[in-house]
Amino acid sequence: MKLLLRAILPAVCLLFAPAFALGERSGVIGDYDGDGRSDIVVTRAVAGQWQWFFRLATGEERALLFGLAPDGNEDTLLAGNYDGDSDFEPGVVRAANGLLYWYTLDNTAAVTETQWGLDGDTPLAGFFGGSGESDRVAIRSVGGQLVWFIQGVAESGIPWGLDGDTPFAADLNGDQVDELVVARNSGGSITWFARDVAGNFTASAPWGLDGDRMLPPADFNGDGKADLVVTRGFGAFQVAFINYDVTNQSYAQSVLFGLTGDTPYSGYFTQSTLAELAMYRQSTFLSTHFVRFFDETVTGVPFGLVGDTLVQPEGRAAEEPESSVPGCVATPGTATSFSDGAGGGALWKPISEGVPNHASVVLLPISYCGAGLTVLGADGSVVSGVQRTKCGGNGNRAHFWIARTASQMSAFAPLTVQVTRGGVTECRSVPNPNQRYD
Repeated sequence: MKLLLRAILPAVCLLFAPAFALGERSGVIGDYDGDGRSDIVVTRAVAGQWQWFFRLATGEERALLFGLAPDGNEDTLLAGNYDGDSDFEPGVVRAANGLLYWYTLDNTAAVTETQWGLDGDTPLAGFFGGSGESDRVAIRSVGGQLVWFIQGVAESGIPWGLDGDTPFAADLNGDQVDELVVARNSGGSITWFARDVAGNFTASAPWGLDGDRMLPPADFNGDGKADLVVTRGFGAFQVAFINYDVTNQSYAQSVLFGLTGDTPYSGYFTQSTLAELAMYRQSTFLSTHFVRFFDETVTGVPFGLVGDTLVQPEGRAAEEPESSVPGCVATPGTATSFSDGAGGGALWKPISEGVPNHASVVLLPISYCGAGLTVLGADGSVVSGVQRTKCGGNGNRAHFWIARTASQMSAFAPLTVQVTRGGVTECRSVPNPNQRYD
């Protein structure tokens, strides 16, 4: 098997190598020089190989070649702390002969090859075993379920998740080891499911709407637990919604940051205990990374070229934002407007006394209880979700209180209320959110 790699600059130096007790993490995700801060990393396809570019927190820039770039046999980028020393190593996963082979490049320029998983598995790295090292995970679809095969930890496999779920590794309960986490997009909303390796801890939480971008959970408030985070387009901007407690949705925050075309990510850019949001923005030729520090100041870091692939601090390549917005696609024959008739039908009210911010409310027949509902703008992007629901009352109807007020949504009009239930999608028009429709 042909392995292509060549160091252009000296490999990352190990600055310190402390001893770590069992169950403690060694170092910070995305920290390639061991200074306790995440670094900015992009990769670029060069003559069939991946060229890695590192912008360290000190401002120093480094580069090296490692792995096969898109040429029909592309490696999957997957960096991690595979040797448990305190810094991340560049890593790639390659499918060959029906198997997955993991290659890592340590700070002495030595390459390690490890076989784990089968061709078709989804590779992931996380801290599941408490050794301080990134554990290799091969996630396999078996009969519609996802089965996690964790090297050295759960080699027989742990069923967790369904086909189509997005997997993550994150410490949601603060025990210093990662849980198996999947995010499921269904019925117009996103639900997160988590469990530990032993099965002693399980949790689930609805967080996010259809169309949101799911980021790897990270600790944004410094309590030692990773927080759920999604980003959502609002007109020309993005809003990050952070859930600080997987068991309590009321402990949350929204942050307006970035433009709709930016690629969002997060890392520990100034210290090791508080995650910070970042946006990767590609312009005509150069790219800029905007980091929102924990003190709410923002700085721009020019680094990389248009077309480069961002490697998130958690180790995986970031997905590029979608170039177009699909909007609402209605199931043929479904309702397109609001009609209340003699009561008990469909109604849009611009103002409701049922929530503190007097936001808009949608009333639908009682059979719509449990349906998914989102509000789309004129360009098809998500403008708002639902902050509260209720089944019954006011003509025995399903109530959906919108998260934003009518005046806040006016700039995105005309609006479309997208309702999904039982595999059926309805697209009801709201030309002016400040007007009642029934």
